[in-house]
Amino acid sequence: MSFPNPRIFPGGVKTGQIVGDPYYFADFHKGGYGTTTGPMFASTANVADWLYTVRNGSTPTFIVADSERSGVLTASCGATTDTHGLDCQLNGEGYSVVKDKDIYWEMRCKIPAEVAELDWVIGLCNTDTSVLTGCNNALVFRSGAVDAAPLNAASADIIASAGDDMAGSWTATTISEVDTGQDWVADEYRTFAIHLTVDSQGNKRARFYIDGEEVMNVTSNIPDEDTFLTPTFAIENTDAMAAAGRLEIDYILCTQVR
Repeated sequence: MSFPNPRIFPGGVKTGQIVGDPYYFADFHKGGYGTTTGPMFASTANVADWLYTVRNGSTPTFIVADSERSGVLTASCGATTDTHGLDCQLNGEGYSVVKDKDIYWEMRCKIPAEVAELDWVIGLCNTDTSVLTGCNNALVFRSGAVDAAPLNAASADIIASAGDDMAGSWTATTISEVDTGQDWVADEYRTFAIHLTVDSQGNKRARFYIDGEEVMNVTSNIPDEDTFLTPTFAIENTDAMAAAGRLEIDYILCTQVR
């Protein structure tokens, strides 16, 4: 298997071709994202590619940014109100933890301003409409601190987390995570990647990368076999926002061996 963007995976991947392997890729060149019925984001399940859920009465927007090379989606909390935000998940939960079926997820994005004030989660999670509060299974990057929830982090730190059977809590004991030592810089793109492997004996390993550098490599607290996951991103304002919290996404990729 050769993933579409091997440069972000310095260790290499299994030999072969991606031809025939399912993958999702969004590069955000088309307009019309802000309607409640699609074409790409909808607040009603299974109407569009992505389901978005508002947090605490927010009015989020999804707009293709002007004058951004290669197509960029701006997901906004819509206002500066504390706790307003959104959860977004690709409909279908089309990726599962299976022996000999590697999963690779990648996302290039930036926070344009107030990097220490925006609460956020990006990566792979089970279906859950409040992932910022907690979910059951996840392989993600997030705000916050190790052994703390991602909400009200007041920090630009980037945390890598693998969680299994977390019972909806980011402070569960079944989590492996690290402070990556890398921080957000306002308006600067970062490329995040996660590679999950499960060998024929059921041994699991998850590798996490930022800009091609491995920042976490774990074999514990990875979601169980046959757990279904889906690409996810979520953002929320804190009470210190001078402008509506925003995440600008260049692209999202997810693929798995068929």
